[in-house]
Amino acid sequence: MCSICNQFTCPTLCPNHREKGIYTCAECGDGISNGECYYRIGSSFFHKECLLDSYDKEELLLLFGAKPRIAEKCTLALLVLGDMNGK
Repeated sequence: MCSICNQFTCPTLCPNHREKGIYTCAECGDGISNGECYYRIGSSFFHKECLLDSYDKEELLLLFGAKPRIAEKCTLALLVLGDMNGK
C-alpha cells in the first residue's frame, strides 16, 4: 500500500504513480512513458539516463555494433605472370 495515497494502485495524481509505459527499459526494467526520451538499440529500449549513466564509452560502442580492430600494415605481393605478348 502506498504511504502517500493509501491505495494499492496509485492514481495519476499521486507522486508514487508509475505508468506502465510504452516500452520497457532493458537496463532498469521500468516503463518508458509517453513523451519520455529513449534510445533503441537493436530490439532493446533504454531510458536516456539509463543508457548514458550505466555504460562507459567502449560499452556503448559495442552495443551499437562497433568492434575494436587492430591496425596491421598490409604488404602487397605482386605476381608477375610474364609478358602479355607471349615473349
